[in-house]
Amino acid sequence: MLGCWGPNHAADPIVTRAHPFREGVIQLCATKRGDTGEWAIPGGMVVNIGDGVPRAVRQQFEEEKKKNLSLGADMKHFDYLTNELFSRGNIVYQGYVDDPRNTDNAWMETTATHFHAKSELAQILAFSSSDDVGAFRWLDVDPEDERYQTLFGNHAEWVNRIAFHLTT
Repeated sequence: MLGCWGPNHAADPIVTRAHPFREGVIQLCATKRGDTGEWAIPGGMVVNIGDGVPRAVRQQFEEEKKKNLSLGADMKHFDYLTNELFSRGNIVYQGYVDDPRNTDNAWMETTATHFHAKSELAQILAFSSSDDVGAFRWLDVDPEDERYQTLFGNHAEWVNRIAFHLTT
């Protein structure tokens, strides 16, 4: 089920923001996987090792840009904020990941990189509140929330590392 023998490289950009209305609450940009139905970091396969933001994530940000264009938002400023966001990532994890598609001959390796959106960009990025497969949404980093508890693979572990530092 993987694309090649040996390591198959992915990137998992962890995009967070401070909740716009609840002080001290961190939110994670998440998507619902089509294959398992679990919530996950919206990552994807990469062609060039070192690409921190897969095409699918960039496309979702472009969709947000289009939505905001209709609201009269300054698109050059939106592009500036987005480029600034993705230029300042911190690697949280790099290496082998436990994935149901792994075999003895092909396996997943990822680079999970954290990007924290400034409040100005975070307010523009409304994302959908939909629970539809593939839809992006802001998910509270809350151990009591079932969606958060059941994040795909190692995703909750990586987000917990980040959340601890963002809330202290």
